[in-house]
Amino acid sequence: MSMIQKWKRVALISASSGMSQILTLIFGLLLVRVLDNQDYAVYRQGMLLVNTLLPLFALLSPLSLSYFFARAETEDEKKEFVVQTVEALCLLSLLGALTVLLLGNQISTLYNNELLKAYIPAFAVILFVESSTQYFSYYMVCIKREKVLMAVTVAFSMLRTLLLICVLLLRADILKRFMLLYTIAEICRGAFILGYTIRLNRGARFIPRAGTLAMQFKFSVPIYVMGLINALNANLDKNVVAILYRPELYTIYENGAYQIPFVSTISSSIIAVMLPDIAQRFKAGDRPALDGIIQEYRGVIRVALAIFAAIFASLFTFSEGVILFLFTERYIESVRIFRVYLLMLLFQALNLGVLLTSADRQKEILKAGVVMVAANFALLLLLNRFMGFYELVYAPVAATLIMNVCLLFSIRKTYMQASIWTVLPVRDLFCLPLPMAAVGAVFFWLQGIVPLEGVIETVILGPICFAVEAAVAFGVLKFCHRRRKG
Repeated sequence: MSMIQKWKRVALISASSGMSQILTLIFGLLLVRVLDNQDYAVYRQGMLLVNTLLPLFALLSPLSLSYFFARAETEDEKKEFVVQTVEALCLLSLLGALTVLLLGNQISTLYNNELLKAYIPAFAVILFVESSTQYFSYYMVCIKREKVLMAVTVAFSMLRTLLLICVLLLRADILKRFMLLYTIAEICRGAFILGYTIRLNRGARFIPRAGTLAMQFKFSVPIYVMGLINALNANLDKNVVAILYRPELYTIYENGAYQIPFVSTISSSIIAVMLPDIAQRFKAGDRPALDGIIQEYRGVIRVALAIFAAIFASLFTFSEGVILFLFTERYIESVRIFRVYLLMLLFQALNLGVLLTSADRQKEILKAGVVMVAANFALLLLLNRFMGFYELVYAPVAATLIMNVCLLFSIRKTYMQASIWTVLPVRDLFCLPLPMAAVGAVFFWLQGIVPLEGVIETVILGPICFAVEAAVAFGVLKFCHRRRKG
């Protein structure tokens, strides 16, 4: 598959998730404006619970489906891997949802929010559906049915937003009625995905063979542990804030530590496309093959860096307007946290883990993850003790940097590179900041002279700033590439 074809597939997958994320954005804009602070805290803490526990029930990793599906020689083998992945996820997800249901009182007490207790059953159902269908995007990519993935993702995201709008028309018990309808919609989504998967795998073995199951579990365990570590690291600071501070402060931190939706979509799409290809081409000890993979990786990451750096620069420039747009003036204090948390975008562009996963070196990812969580936890304790609430955000950023450095050393060894600097397009990393900062400074100056309100100013100038930043980033990268060739 050529590089252009790969980027076309990345674009298609990103478009499907991107459309869903637009609807999710609209959903969030509505939600924060119609719920009072208490109800909004209930919803955000409930979703924090779901996102924190989601990787806990993926003991048989959905990512392993991509790996073994690509290596299976017959259709029957492929179906077997699909079915045993689905069965394992459903069983473990059911046990997890029941556990959350039983521990509802303890969870609400832990999060300092008694109102949360009444909604635990709804979040348990959401957890079950989200967890048991984690495999679906990987499966659709494996069988090249990205359009089906797009249709399912967009349709159910639209349904969730429409349900919220319908509830708003009733103007009473908004959270209670919405959570009821949202739970029903999630059940319908899960039933459709599982039914569609079963239809595609008619005639498959529904009792897994011990050999293939053990092989998939062996591959999955390091990824599973790493998934737990990543979820813990991503949500550790939020959980610490939820436990130590009142719900109102939690929502300020949660909104500041906002995960830019389209970025995670691009990142996961790149992984979904790159992983099967690299897994097929990887040959331990074959220096030319390994160098070829690294060169291709550098090419992909060069493009990803340009996109992510443009997003970072434009969002940082208009950070106050972004928070006002997303969360209203009630959460303007989130800006301080948001500006620091934006640094996570640059780490997301690297996707270093895909190189080690493709080489079946998940243990190396696991080691780096353990270091990351330990660093995050230690830094959270130190910052909470000696600095304060707003400085807690530095902990996950610093811990993620430490993890990426550890991954670079493991990749250097696995892919027989002379140094960690040959893995990344280092020259490009150093060429981008200055010209992009200059563009950001110009647009920051424009904010002060354009006679518009913060939100309107951001909506108008923000996309223009992103377009200019992206053009500058790609222009600089192209110039650097030509100089190296010359």
